[in-house]
Amino acid sequence: MIVVFKKYKLLLIPIVMMAFVSCSGLSGLQYGEYLYTGAKIEYTNSLSSSLENEIENVVKPKPNSKLLGMRPKLTLYYLAGDKDKGFSKLLKNKIGEKPILFKNVKAKKTALLIENRLENNGYFNSNVNYKIEKQKRKVSIKYFVDANVQYLIDTLIFPQGSSSIENEIRKTYSSSLLKKDNSYNLEVLKKERKRIDKILKNKGYYFFNPDYLIFQIDSSVAKSRLNVYLKLKDETPDKAKFAYKINNIFVYADYSLGNLLVDTSLVDGKYYISKHKIFRPNTILNAVYFQQNKVYSRNVHNLTYKHLMALDVYKYIEIKIVQDSISKHSLNIKLLLTPKKKISVDAELSAVSKSNNFAGPGIKFSFTDRNFFKGAEKFNINLDSRLETQISGNNKWNNSYNIGLTSELSIPRFVPLKSTSYFVKFVPLTKINLGYNLFNRINYFKLNSLKFTFKYKWKANASNSHTLKPLVIDFVDLVNSSSEFEKYLDKNPIIRKSFEEQFILGSGYEFSITNLKKSNLKLNYAFKGSLDLSGNLLNLFATKAASEDIEKVFGVVYSQFLQIKSDFRLNQKISKKSKFAFRLFSGIGLPYGNSTTLPYLKQFFIGGTNSLRAFTARSVGPGEYLPDNTGTENIYFDQTGDIKLETNLEYRFGIYSIFKGALFVDAGNIWLLNEDKNRKGAEIIADKIIDQLAIGTGLGLRIDVTFFVLRFDLAFPVRKPYMQDKWVYDKINLASKNWRKENLILNIAIGYPF
Repeated sequence: MIVVFKKYKLLLIPIVMMAFVSCSGLSGLQYGEYLYTGAKIEYTNSLSSSLENEIENVVKPKPNSKLLGMRPKLTLYYLAGDKDKGFSKLLKNKIGEKPILFKNVKAKKTALLIENRLENNGYFNSNVNYKIEKQKRKVSIKYFVDANVQYLIDTLIFPQGSSSIENEIRKTYSSSLLKKDNSYNLEVLKKERKRIDKILKNKGYYFFNPDYLIFQIDSSVAKSRLNVYLKLKDETPDKAKFAYKINNIFVYADYSLGNLLVDTSLVDGKYYISKHKIFRPNTILNAVYFQQNKVYSRNVHNLTYKHLMALDVYKYIEIKIVQDSISKHSLNIKLLLTPKKKISVDAELSAVSKSNNFAGPGIKFSFTDRNFFKGAEKFNINLDSRLETQISGNNKWNNSYNIGLTSELSIPRFVPLKSTSYFVKFVPLTKINLGYNLFNRINYFKLNSLKFTFKYKWKANASNSHTLKPLVIDFVDLVNSSSEFEKYLDKNPIIRKSFEEQFILGSGYEFSITNLKKSNLKLNYAFKGSLDLSGNLLNLFATKAASEDIEKVFGVVYSQFLQIKSDFRLNQKISKKSKFAFRLFSGIGLPYGNSTTLPYLKQFFIGGTNSLRAFTARSVGPGEYLPDNTGTENIYFDQTGDIKLETNLEYRFGIYSIFKGALFVDAGNIWLLNEDKNRKGAEIIADKIIDQLAIGTGLGLRIDVTFFVLRFDLAFPVRKPYMQDKWVYDKINLASKNWRKENLILNIAIGYPF
């Protein structure tokens, strides 16, 4: 073999050279064509990084992408040939990359654009030259940027006239974006015009436009200094110079073409017009903030639109504003409101993968009435049934089915309270939920549960939201438990107690703050905290039999506890297609009074597709505890806790088109507050928390089509807190079938984990 290689090694040289030339993309060029390989910019004077980025962005086109000095996408484009169908079309248009030829580069135009950007930032009379550099069949361009001295603002002068609009403009001077000694910047000047226009719009100047303002620059003041004069254009129309009051307000509550002249009533200075009388007038008019004889305000305009949309009963909302034909400086307002369908019925067939590794088909029927009591109340009722099988873990064929009937009444106001001015910007909601659920874990037990919630939801601003739950009732009844499950409960009295104490009457509060909706930010965050209290009110009605240690209400054991949870999330953008995503969850439940343990449905568990992905759901903790039946059929009911700590870190990146990837690390565990003799090592000990964290890692593939995300996460553990030698990364053996069976977990789920 060595002899053959030595004999023919000289032949490898031209073969390698041919492959290199081919991958460089030059072989596909026609005679006389030159491949554009990009541009470099040399600065005579140093500029700010933001301005340099701005200049680099105008240098176009961008050259063909390279990998290790080659252009594989360009090569694939040429390999596809002239065929425009089938695989060739995919290779050419989707995977390949069209050549960027020098003949399509406008170097002179680009130089002028760079000069323009310099001038826009105060570098007047700057020079930009360029040099074309050819090398065989490749061409690059070098731009030489010679920036002059940057001009600064010396004095800002607002309109000096005596008209009402000029007086209003002068009143905005103190909050101007243009400050003495700031550098001249065209974008700031544009923002200043918009700022003034926004203020004028809220003072009745409906017909005003920011284009009616002009800046005049005087550079003769001193060296590199400017006087900036803000003036009203001479051609500004007269109607734009006056503030307008609101005259008539017409609200067409069930508008459609042809029903303008129907029953009309005057309510609080507003004409309410309705043909079908679908809504109670006050319901709609309370969302209309325009008032007769008040000056027009753009804020009031937007507020009205936002509140009408929040009622969720209208498909289209159009606010028409016209100048009154009689009163010279008055406006008439018409609100044309087209309702949605009052009743909708939907059916949904789905296949779902849940965080506890259960998956299966389901069917859901939904009925919605968007105007239940003619006050824009939304009533929704759902019938949901699902059959599930645990698709991974030791208990692979653990089947269950679930049937749920839930209803919700959402009222766009506080009932029976009156909303104050605090809630003007956002519509407050009263929500009443009632639901019944039947859950059958085949071969183990059957649960009947009833839940009632009365809550208020409101927003303080666009970022902050609050939920107050004055009344929450949960009642869960354990029925038809198998002999096997009863034996399990007999061995674990604390677990039995958690199943028995399933009557919860309490209250709660949730708070959240986020800037995730601001997609232009590089750093996004979200925080959600909640507090739940249960059992305190029942103390007033509870009784205790002489032979019992616990109190009951109507013969039923009730729970008393305090539970606090927090969920913090952070997204840091690295580039357009990549970012770091971080989550930190913590929670604690404190049983007291009538309870020695949390109800089972309020206890924490860890693991699964949205948690520690290297561990199946309920297979970790609490603490160092390891169930006796591990390795056989583990039913996981003892792997819950009073305390939970979990953190996740992902690096998310684009692969191609809708395909995205991720590298992730998950860590966390659960613990008990108090010692349990049947679960050794389960109680929390402060100096052992870090040592008892379970850690897993892996990689993921996501198919993201915006409205739907299918996620595949392949994970394996690197630290098992229940093992004597907790770190297990040194035992990784992908070649071993047994290791893969015991450690590799494929999580299939809908949506991102956090």
